[in-house]
Amino acid sequence: PMQPVILPGNTMDSERKVHYFFAPTTAVHPINYPELPTDENKWAMTQTRVRAVNQIAEEVMQKEIAARSSSLISLSTLPAPVDALSLSRYDDPLTPTDMRHFGFSTNEMLLAAMLCKIDEMIGSADSMR
Repeated sequence: PMQPVILPGNTMDSERKVHYFFAPTTAVHPINYPELPTDENKWAMTQTRVRAVNQIAEEVMQKEIAARSSSLISLSTLPAPVDALSLSRYDDPLTPTDMRHFGFSTNEMLLAAMLCKIDEMIGSADSMR
């Protein structure tokens, strides 16, 4: 559910530090898939399930962050409100009956929000050196 975003960074001794940012899963909009109740092959991801999956992933990531962060690798979860930002975007599905994937304008908005958070996090990490 959480996807890594990898950006190069600098360390004190000019080696490249890799930052992994994990972003939560976006909202789902079953309203865009009217055949959902009759489609036996489609498993319905609901918003409640999205939040549960994101919570489990966050707990797993906290353990991984503690175990794997080092001078060359940085792991962190992205505090961008991806779920909340995508919750109101039911009107921009990738295809007319897509309940999970978004169109260009929503993806652009989500990417901008995530990049702002990444910039803030890297900027504050660099200022601590």
